Amino acid sequence: MITTDRKKTILIVEDDKHERTVLCDILQQKGYTPEAVSEGQSALELAREQQPTVALIDFKLEDISGLEVLQGIQKNSPATQCIMLTGFGSEEIASEVVNQGAYGYLRKPFDMEQLLLLIVRAVEKQEADDRLHSLSRRLLQVQEVERSHLARELHDEIGQLLTAIKLNLQALGGAFGPETAPRQLEESIRMLDQLLTQVRQLSLDLRPPLLDDLGLIAALGWYLDQQGQRSGLQAEFIPDPSLGRMNGDIETACFRIAQEAVTNVVRHAQAKRVSVEVRQENAILHLLVRDDGVGFNHADARTRASQAESFGLMGIEERAADVGGRVEYHSMPGQGTEVHAYFPVPVEVDNR
Repeated sequence: MITTDRKKTILIVEDDKHERTVLCDILQQKGYTPEAVSEGQSALELAREQQPTVALIDFKLEDISGLEVLQGIQKNSPATQCIMLTGFGSEEIASEVVNQGAYGYLRKPFDMEQLLLLIVRAVEKQEADDRLHSLSRRLLQVQEVERSHLARELHDEIGQLLTAIKLNLQALGGAFGPETAPRQLEESIRMLDQLLTQVRQLSLDLRPPLLDDLGLIAALGWYLDQQGQRSGLQAEFIPDPSLGRMNGDIETACFRIAQEAVTNVVRHAQAKRVSVEVRQENAILHLLVRDDGVGFNHADARTRASQAESFGLMGIEERAADVGGRVEYHSMPGQGTEVHAYFPVPVEVDNR
């Protein structure tokens, strides 16, 4: 017999009243907290509100299909592990369900012990995913701290030393006079100017102080202006005028995702224009990066990422997931690209 002492919420989406009742009773006996609904739309609302650990979804519902419920839950509650239950089983349906991201698939009538085992494994997977996200979040936090430290060192220590060397060389040149100063001295001063510019730019790229001092909107505006000047792209920034300061982790994640997306545009898109839009929609911060470049095939890019050939998409998605957000890509070859990132903004701090 399978037992569990974990108090986890299990969403049951089943239009058969008897089956809903049986599943609720058994799951309660096993220590779970079942939440049962008969319609797909109700399931989506409940999943959005409660973020269940596991969802048991009937493939054929009266209002919308089980696949639509699966897709909706993945969008609004991405950590939920979904198990599809159906009396219309076939290899094609099973393949489609798994390809859509379901954790498991059972054909009715199923053995209850088999279902309980699948639920236990789904719960274990979610717990493992939570630990992995926690570790990833901690690593990103450490990375940002190190970026800030290194940026300050470059600006305050190395930058000041290079400036002092430049002043000494200029003083030395003044002792010779403009006509008699060695050519190598003038060249050294010019090279120091270039090095100072590069050090300052590297410091800003590591961690722009605007992000900490003035927040996301100021930092993104500065970054788009810099990228436009460097790359020659027509860069447009469209901020929501009502946005103030937000949770620091959300601001950092949003900035880094925009940074990665714009960098991909510069490197790969062959675009002429790029725009970044940030707006708040109820309790969601929506970032949109749009370009008019060559576009890409999302499935091919995801395959390359899964084979460790490319980490751009994976990095963007992990950044968003670590703060409870999600990412969507809209792109086709030759039709440009849109990157949508959505972040929950439950905590808001005062404007500074």
